[in-house]
Amino acid sequence: MQYTKPSREIYTGLQSAYDHFNRTLFGGELPQAMIVLHRKRGAHGYFWAEQFADRKGKSSLDEIALNPTS
Repeated sequence: MQYTKPSREIYTGLQSAYDHFNRTLFGGELPQAMIVLHRKRGAHGYFWAEQFADRKGKSSLDEIALNPTS
């Protein structure tokens, strides 16, 4: 498979999956989250609440990290 814009393709797919499961399993109740790929030895992934904040510290995003090699 040849990627023209691999980051866009991968992260668009992850966001689409998140939106699908949020809608079908949780009725759209889950807040948006930052989805990242991260290679942490021994971990398939992790969740970190309020990991990302805006510059003024008024809002935050949770992080969902996935290990692409798991």
